[in-house]
Amino acid sequence: MAYDRVKIYEQALEVLEKKKCFFVEDLVALMGIHKSTFYDFFPINSDESNEIKRGLQRNRADVKVVLRKKMYDSDNPTAWLGLYKLVCTDEERQMLSMQEVKITKGNDAPLFDLGLLSEGERKIWYKLYDKATGKVETIDIDHEEINSRRPELGTGQPESEG
Repeated sequence: MAYDRVKIYEQALEVLEKKKCFFVEDLVALMGIHKSTFYDFFPINSDESNEIKRGLQRNRADVKVVLRKKMYDSDNPTAWLGLYKLVCTDEERQMLSMQEVKITKGNDAPLFDLGLLSEGERKIWYKLYDKATGKVETIDIDHEEINSRRPELGTGQPESEG
């Protein structure tokens, strides 16, 4: 089937606007052409390709603005928290996190402050760090010790009947 480059470009702009596409894959699927055909006519960084990409970016930005506004206007605390995570600083985001890992330097200070991790989990992190830095060649992780400290994780072994 022969395609007309100008018609395909016009169709792409029309579908882009009417259907509010976000990705080239969606656009070509709605246009009924193959992705390779699209890129044959509009190579990456061609004027037409760049204009289509700008349209896709506009559509994504428009949706983000609408969704953030809905989150802001919502009565749902989960939506507020999600919005806060989008707009907060890295320090604020870290304070919201339930897990904290700090890298520190010092004479005998541990390299990692692993926050809320159990002692067994901390041991694993230290062993992995030693392995990664070449301080040790092999590591041995005592899974039974870890599982005994965290019974909710179980042993990974099937329970015997009896």
